[in-house]
Amino acid sequence: MFALCSKNILGAGLGVCILFSSSVTAQQITTGGVIHFRGQIVEPPCEVSARQQNIDMTCVNNGQMKTNRFTLQQVTTAPQSLRQIASVRVNYLDPQQRLAIMSIEYQ
Repeated sequence: MFALCSKNILGAGLGVCILFSSSVTAQQITTGGVIHFRGQIVEPPCEVSARQQNIDMTCVNNGQMKTNRFTLQQVTTAPQSLRQIASVRVNYLDPQQRLAIMSIEYQ
C-alpha cells in the first residue's frame, strides 16, 4: 500500500513539473515594447503668511523656493505671477473687511 501511494505522489509531482516546464518554454521572449507611465509631478503647496496689509507667499519655483509679497488688493486682482501657480479668493467675514478667509486653489 505504501509503495502504491508513493508512486502516485511521484507520478503527480512529475506531471506537475512537466506541466510547468512546458508553459515556461512556450513563452516567447520579447525584445522590445513600450511601457506607459501615468501620474504627475507634485510640488508642495505655497507657504502663506499675512503681515499687516501684505501677504508673503513662498512657493517652489523650478526647484527653488521663491518668496513674493503682495498687498491684499494685489492678491484679490491676481497678478500674473500668482495666476501661474494658483487662484486666490478672499471672502470677508465682516463689513469693515478686517476679518477674511483666503482660499488658495493650486493649478
